[in-house]
Amino acid sequence: MKKKIFYLILVLFLVLNCCACTNKKNQLTNVNEFELTKATKVVEGYLNSYMANDYTSMNYMYSKGFKKKVENQNKPYLKIVGYKITDSTEMGLKANIKVNVVSTDTNSPYTSTDAYTFKIKKEKGNYTIDDISSSNEKEVFLYKRSLLVKIKDEPMSNVLVNLRGIPEYYFEKTDVANVNKVRVAKDSFNNLSLSYSADNVAVSTAGANPFVGVCGITDLQQSTGDGGQGQNQGQGNNVSENDIDPSKVAAKSITAIDVYAGSKVEAMVFSRDEKLLAVQIAKAGNSTINVYNIETGKVLSKEIEKTFPKDEVDLKIVRADEEDFLIESTPKAKYKNDNSVKKIVGRWEWNIKDYKIKKEKAK
Repeated sequence: MKKKIFYLILVLFLVLNCCACTNKKNQLTNVNEFELTKATKVVEGYLNSYMANDYTSMNYMYSKGFKKKVENQNKPYLKIVGYKITDSTEMGLKANIKVNVVSTDTNSPYTSTDAYTFKIKKEKGNYTIDDISSSNEKEVFLYKRSLLVKIKDEPMSNVLVNLRGIPEYYFEKTDVANVNKVRVAKDSFNNLSLSYSADNVAVSTAGANPFVGVCGITDLQQSTGDGGQGQNQGQGNNVSENDIDPSKVAAKSITAIDVYAGSKVEAMVFSRDEKLLAVQIAKAGNSTINVYNIETGKVLSKEIEKTFPKDEVDLKIVRADEEDFLIESTPKAKYKNDNSVKKIVGRWEWNIKDYKIKKEKAK
């Protein structure tokens, strides 16, 4: 009888011990489990901080080893205007997250789309950036009175579009009756912004009545099969001093978006799905934002206009998120202490599906 009781106690001990070990193993597995969603949030937070010039926050996101390699960060010359995560690969307690990043030069016509790879690792329960590498996808830049496009590591640049390819006159979208066709300013090109896929570029002109359009980009070196020798770049091809021969261009077409009489185009940002374009315009001391359907050219942002009186606040495009354009409203000097205006100051999300605007959600 005593032996039976002893064996029973022994069996119970072994069973309980096995259960405890299993639970402990599961706890360790849960502690060490790599969550790709959290790694992705680190990359998004890093790029959002980059766009806000918040280098302190960026520095906190580096791993110990990578932090030692990073030199003191100064304000970058180019401004990141948008990004889109294109791929992610998990490998144990590490992940590679690929992002297409769009940058512009705020002082001259230039834009690029670069492919970044972030190596994320989990150390002591925290997700950190252990390495960042990048490669150029496309660049669009001004040469004389034309825009050129350079694709990846191709040795030559192709003509994208010449100022002669911009319409001479165009109706403002505010002119719903199409009565007064405005003469388009073509002093030069102004702000540019590539899309995340680098398949399209938003272009604007400089002058009293700037024009905005969207160009689809063709890889001429692949389509012609001549290694780019057929492209005319103004390098000994009997072209004029100021113009490049526009007879062979890398633009598939130019989709006209709008013209703005007596204004200046300050910024342009594509939605993540590249179907919409947000344009920030300055006119008579006011900064406003219009959002367009690129295919139809229709203005979709009537609620922005209703919510933010342009004589009371100025608007700025912050970035495009997956479902929204994030915009920032700041009061005019004389309305800083106005309680009604204070209610519309801050960051707001304009939804790309229902076109509604609401206060930015707490992150």
